[in-house]
Amino acid sequence: MNVLILPINIKQTIDVFYVQKNRFMQDLQDVGVDTKALTETSTTRVFRAWVEDWELDGMKDNDAVMEARLLEKYKGLAFFDPDDRKTYTVAKENLEFRRGRKDGGWYLICEPNVVGDEAEPYSIELANELISQTQQMAGVEVEVIGEKV
Repeated sequence: MNVLILPINIKQTIDVFYVQKNRFMQDLQDVGVDTKALTETSTTRVFRAWVEDWELDGMKDNDAVMEARLLEKYKGLAFFDPDDRKTYTVAKENLEFRRGRKDGGWYLICEPNVVGDEAEPYSIELANELISQTQQMAGVEVEVIGEKV
């Protein structure tokens, strides 16, 4: 039986934590548990990096339901824009709707990862392309038509 001795400072606390964690993982391995599977990140979100049929149907409609569905798909995803050499994250709160025949429709509001810079609107088509080329946070699986990235 392992006895846990409480340390006095934070460095000792961290050291004890890692020692205890390593012992625990070794104990699991000793009884046949695949500890590698326990530490791998599982997929919590699948992003389809193309404009889906349901998006095309409502892309030009200024509708709160469409805005909510688009936000659910895109919020929190990151991409690198090679034109201005900045990384952006899609805002979680709202989108921008622009009127007009040619360029009208929904745009993603994207926040730069540089403090002090202003958020920028991106077309959904361009965002899909850039998101598919950018490594996402753990748990996000990006699919491109016919393949997984």
